[in-house]
Amino acid sequence: MAMVVTFGGPLEYANQVWNDVEPDRDGYVLILGGAGAGPEAWYLVDPESETIPTEQGDALPAEYAGQTKPDA
Repeated sequence: MAMVVTFGGPLEYANQVWNDVEPDRDGYVLILGGAGAGPEAWYLVDPESETIPTEQGDALPAEYAGQTKPDA
């Protein structure tokens, strides 16, 4: 499991820290929309990138990839 900070995408998710997410084999994580939340959003995590210090701890950056998972 990883901690990521999301960049771009729906305003509800931009610059948010997510604990215990698991990138799939292509490096993508799905942030699920729910009641009162934004739409589903896919983010690409680069496990080789430098972590970013956040109030919750060090997190990997995750860049917005789209509402549907891009073809890998």
